[in-house]
Amino acid sequence: MLRNYLKIAFRNVWKNKVFSLINILGLSIGLSASFVIGAMVFYDLSFDKFHPDGDRIYRVTTAFKSPDGDFYNAGVTVPLAQALVDLNMEELETVAPFFTTYPLHVENQETGNRFKNPEFVIYTEPSYFKTFEYNWLAGNKESALEEPNKVVLSEERARKYFPNKELDGILGKSVMYNDTIPATVSGIVANFNKRTDIVFEEFISLKTAATQDMTNAVNEANWNNTNSASQLFIKLSQNADPIRVQETLTQIAKEHDEPEMVAIGRSNTYAIQPLADIHLNPDYGTFDFEDSRTTMSALKSLLFLAAILVLLGCINFINLNTAQAIQRAKEIGIRKTLGSSRKQLIFQFLGETFILTLAAAILSFFLSKWLLILFSDFIPTGLTFELFWNPWIVLGIAILLLLVTVLSGFYPALVMSKYKPVSVLKQQILPNSNKSSLRKYLTVFQFVIAQVFIIATLMVGKQLNYIMKKDMGFKTEAIVYLRTPWRDTSAIKRARFVSQMEELPGIKQVVLSGNPP
Repeated sequence: MLRNYLKIAFRNVWKNKVFSLINILGLSIGLSASFVIGAMVFYDLSFDKFHPDGDRIYRVTTAFKSPDGDFYNAGVTVPLAQALVDLNMEELETVAPFFTTYPLHVENQETGNRFKNPEFVIYTEPSYFKTFEYNWLAGNKESALEEPNKVVLSEERARKYFPNKELDGILGKSVMYNDTIPATVSGIVANFNKRTDIVFEEFISLKTAATQDMTNAVNEANWNNTNSASQLFIKLSQNADPIRVQETLTQIAKEHDEPEMVAIGRSNTYAIQPLADIHLNPDYGTFDFEDSRTTMSALKSLLFLAAILVLLGCINFINLNTAQAIQRAKEIGIRKTLGSSRKQLIFQFLGETFILTLAAAILSFFLSKWLLILFSDFIPTGLTFELFWNPWIVLGIAILLLLVTVLSGFYPALVMSKYKPVSVLKQQILPNSNKSSLRKYLTVFQFVIAQVFIIATLMVGKQLNYIMKKDMGFKTEAIVYLRTPWRDTSAIKRARFVSQMEELPGIKQVVLSGNPP
């Protein structure tokens, strides 16, 4: 029976080629946009979902309140970690402080090969590896960072520094940071092979920083200095209450607020940030300083837009099918005369809808791949067409196709299956104003949404034109912004740098400033 339904449905689709093509194109545009948006949302929501006990891992952050507004920093004061350890709270399983650092170069002591500006280097303690579960390829996580001048490398970084060597043979080898800080490789861990914001590659023992340091943050051990280089992860115990931990952090912040600052309305507090929130929270940022991160509100807006586009495709399908109902009246009358029930006719029309939807979905896959290439500058770099073969994406697409089939096919099937054989054969079918009222509402809704999109497009176009052509009041092509090494806070060195820059020919003026707007 099902095979017969599909065969007849395919014949009807093939018979009305122009009508079917319009339906397929209308649906494919909405589906392709929704496929791409759905893939973007899935991509951004899938970060750091693989960590064991990831729901118990939090980053401690700092929020500053002042009369000028609220400000946020991913870092915390250095003494906070030790204060939490000293409290010996049963809610805390691990306290893992770490300090981001940016060495100028690292040298393989055996070969003399030098590698400039290695990224994602941190100072940390063994508690870090108790908080995050790594696959250890060499070394022991319990003792790898216990002693000073020890470093744990990721597999990629180890193979880069020591090519053509077995991983076990790399243990005990020496590297030198900035010509002053020696470190012995005490462990090698596998890189995370899933999407993550925990991107660190080199882990230097925190005891190394006691005598030799690449960042001032480690030695700034006072409660009134907050540096984004000093960060802190905690892992809560099983069944621990995050609210109690938050209350403790709030109390610690109040105890160390300066009375003079509080008197003028300035204070700070600590907050726990869930691991899953790091990727989508613009207040604190991620460790790779990626500026193209989206937000949860933006993802919700995109999902709403995708739903509108699919809904418009369904409405267009309903309007076209109900408009064609009169032309298929004779077919319906004959089918009912020959014994077809209304239920069978509804399944017949839904089968035709499914074939059209499936054809639109196939076309949408090609359009989606083209859209990913066309808008490559506006989507995450890790999002590729291969993501569409993820089982969850495939399942989501299958559910969407079934939903679209029901939404767009059920009402036309219901309308057309109502025709009475006697009225059809006597050609007494007249449009019923009450029954066609839904189609009128859908048509009005379709045009309203289309006009909203057109107006929004014109507004955005005018805004972009204003931004690109507005006179800024200065020659933008004559001004250059340079980042100075922020790890060195010496004002004397910066002043010397400015004076030497001013002596260069072709430079009219040099000024020091913070981050550009």
